[in-house]
Amino acid sequence: MTWPELRKPFYSLIAARIKLFITTNPPLCTDGIPATVEDQSEIWKYCYNTADGQSMAQKFRDAVKRMPK
Repeated sequence: MTWPELRKPFYSLIAARIKLFITTNPPLCTDGIPATVEDQSEIWKYCYNTADGQSMAQKFRDAVKRMPK
């Protein structure tokens, strides 16, 4: 898969779910996508970043706010 292909939302979603499937993250990361943005941001922080990583759940929430409606 190429970078331009990953910029397509559906392909990006597939790649993200495969990443979770092949890693050794706890079951929390494979339980499905939470309904609220707040819960999604916590999963994003926990599953796609390390506890010591610089990214914060608020960064996810801010990105969601910038998305076109």
